[in-house]
Amino acid sequence: MKTPDPIDRRDRSAPPAGPPLITGDRVCLACGYNLIGRPVVREPHHGLLVVQCPECGTYDAVTAQPAAGRIGPKVVGLLVALWLLLLIGAWLGTAAMLFGMTLAGSEQLVEGAGRDLNRLHDDAFAEGAPGSFANWFRQQDPAALREQLGGLRLRNLRIHVLFALPVVAIGAAWSCLLLWRGRWSLLAWSLVLVGTGSAFAAATIVARGHAPAWPRDAAISLLGAPAAALTTALLWLQLAVGMTIGRPLARLVVRLLLPPAMCASLHALWTCDGRTPPDPRGR
Repeated sequence: MKTPDPIDRRDRSAPPAGPPLITGDRVCLACGYNLIGRPVVREPHHGLLVVQCPECGTYDAVTAQPAAGRIGPKVVGLLVALWLLLLIGAWLGTAAMLFGMTLAGSEQLVEGAGRDLNRLHDDAFAEGAPGSFANWFRQQDPAALREQLGGLRLRNLRIHVLFALPVVAIGAAWSCLLLWRGRWSLLAWSLVLVGTGSAFAAATIVARGHAPAWPRDAAISLLGAPAAALTTALLWLQLAVGMTIGRPLARLVVRLLLPPAMCASLHALWTCDGRTPPDPRGR
């Protein structure tokens, strides 16, 4: 028979372990308060694990989910990979759209200059100047032509009225796709999106203006850089507006279309900006 050790060898210097805490987002079913960081205790009457809401005092049961086995991490990894592919595809799609808009906006800004170059060539040809437009353009002084053309046709900025709605909508969609990003981080991401599209647009403009054979290409070679810069700035402004109003607009739509009890399932739209989710009881 074992003799009990008269000496208590337990380490009494270690502090007693506290109750476990809620480590993820979990909303109170009564008032919608986020219970993250609240202690989990055992209810004395039934012996259930519960967490008490500090806002309304309601006890919410902590339900343990069954283990998913070895297939669980694989499913989670697959979902993460699919989400990553979705974000990369959205990035490339947004950059392609901004690339096309940058080219279209730049061409609109230099369209009048192209017509003026065509008129200047026709006048020179009528006065006996031989050769095609390409030969005539190579003999001209670019600085003198820019001064003669008078710069960009800013009245053609009206094309950005057509661009505004889709670009703002895409910015709003990105603000909801990246809920874990703050406002300044979203604005930085908008610069990446616009910069990707404008980089390809700038390469296309340089290639078209290398040896212009037509008046529009010649106008691009002379005024394409400022036109692309102005178009890129306007596109970024529209995208930034969409990213700024996207989440408030999404919260408004959710409140209008869903009953209060269902809004709690989309609490991340509120908690990402430090806001309190709506009360599931509609109060």
